Amino acid sequence: MIRVLFGRCRHGIIGSSIVVFVAGPVLFTNRGLNFDFTNGLWLGHVQASTIGSGVFPSYFLNTFGTVASEVFDPRFAFYGGPLYALLGELARVLGGDVVVAFDVLAVGFIAFAYFGLYWICRQLSISPGYSHVVPIAYVTSAYYITILYGRGDVAEFAAVSVLPMVLAAGLALLREPNWSPKTTVLFATALVIFTGSHNISLVWGTSLVAVLLVVLFVVVRPSVAWRRVIRVAVVAVPTVMLNGWFLVPDLLYGHDTVIAATSKRVTALFFDSFPLLLNPLRAVPAASTTPALFVQIPVWMLLWALVVGGAAVTSSRFRSLRRPFLVLIVMFGFVLGLITIPGVWRSIPGPWLYVQFPYRLNSYLALIVSALVGVAVLVAQRMPTAAPDTGRLLRLVVRASLGAVCAMSLALCAWQLWIPRTLAYPTISGSLHVTGYANRYDAMASIYTVPTSWYAAIDYANTSGPIIAVSPGRELTIDPETIDNHGDSVTTVVQAPPGSGPIGTNIAAGPYLVTIGGDVVRVGTSPDGFAVVQRREPGTGPVLITVNTAESLGVVAGRVSSTVGALLIVGLALYHASAARNTRTLRRADRLRP
Repeated sequence: MIRVLFGRCRHGIIGSSIVVFVAGPVLFTNRGLNFDFTNGLWLGHVQASTIGSGVFPSYFLNTFGTVASEVFDPRFAFYGGPLYALLGELARVLGGDVVVAFDVLAVGFIAFAYFGLYWICRQLSISPGYSHVVPIAYVTSAYYITILYGRGDVAEFAAVSVLPMVLAAGLALLREPNWSPKTTVLFATALVIFTGSHNISLVWGTSLVAVLLVVLFVVVRPSVAWRRVIRVAVVAVPTVMLNGWFLVPDLLYGHDTVIAATSKRVTALFFDSFPLLLNPLRAVPAASTTPALFVQIPVWMLLWALVVGGAAVTSSRFRSLRRPFLVLIVMFGFVLGLITIPGVWRSIPGPWLYVQFPYRLNSYLALIVSALVGVAVLVAQRMPTAAPDTGRLLRLVVRASLGAVCAMSLALCAWQLWIPRTLAYPTISGSLHVTGYANRYDAMASIYTVPTSWYAAIDYANTSGPIIAVSPGRELTIDPETIDNHGDSVTTVVQAPPGSGPIGTNIAAGPYLVTIGGDVVRVGTSPDGFAVVQRREPGTGPVLITVNTAESLGVVAGRVSSTVGALLIVGLALYHASAARNTRTLRRADRLRP
């Protein structure tokens, strides 16, 4: 009985074991890891405390910052709003423990990456055993591990982890003859996380996948029924609309933020070199200030795929695999060129320049390598079993070499997970002394005080004009703790400079996200991005000031989008529940019919 049960579940057990293996440092330690790791958890802690009293999550951070207090900092409006809302809501469900909530999400994200790729392999008729090779290539790759443990970028890790499940479930919706509730739920869940986590990954991931799919469609020319394409769109559109409260303001107003004005450039670093990317082991340049930033591509898997997959090009037996293999090779060269050739970026337009660092594209290199491994696995699988001794020996060599590269990938991953020091030394960022946490729980002390690992400037402060210089000493300050529990409005009395001249504030959001009223009126923006106001009537003494989330076009349209998306999803769910019930009724009637 045990043997039969294990035989049915063994592939799930293998995959789950590797997921837990990759998630080990998150699950089995309380290490603080990189600065951004505890910063990301703290953002979830903030949302856990503020999300409960409003229909939509707050856009704002209100904190006693690293230099001074900053209120209505619109970080959640432009960076990972839905993801941190999800983390915060899960923490609330789990009794307020954001660390445990992230443990759950991290395992879920890695599982989406692993089983998404496994599912794609099974849909492409790769055998269950061979299907593990492709996700192993991805989830053990150096940069995938780096994103979570070496860089601590929670939002980017979420995006590149759920992307394989978006592709797998989307492919299943195209292939399955009838609607599948499980497939639909997996597709919608992965898509809503992908579109609500990391802007750079959304732009680059969507673009590169779209290019690859279009080229493969033109080259391979598969037959796809248009009604199934419409089926995917029927699920995808309302799912993306669900994140409208975040995506619409992000799209309309993101260009008016400080970070948009300062980071629209690509900085080629010592990470973006062929020798480092193609290092078969794991290495970090000596000049790196991040001790565990490994950017190597899955070299062992790539070599195996190139050698074995080369048969798809040279042998008539594997003619159907020839075009996909060549397309993937070209795509690999294209992305590798983007990373390693600085001059390429001078011709890259618009939002794609916000990548900041070319090595960020290593996630997509790892995905392309995984796809090449998938083609090579198909070659290995199709090798004849009943063949002369030479053929059997070749098949044995291919299998043995595949086992060796899988073992090497897992061994390198294990080393990267546990041996390098991921907790960065205390460092200086601008005028700030930044200190990491040995225990991640220590970063969750207060929603009003940023952790000592926090080094971010007011990246999303407003740059829309007019820009008005304010004389020293002419400022008013709103106490973050006076802002309501939901974090998006305040009515308070504060001390203000006399007279009718401009007065600086600590309000970071632009007029498209907050309205300022009471005894003052907004007249512009300071050079560092904060709102500038003046008294409505000249006078002295304290003033009444009110700040509320704006009813701007982007905010209203975004909330309408989310509401309509939610209603459409509920309607779709009810429709399919009714259809399933009718189907069961008809089947029951058929069984009872004499």
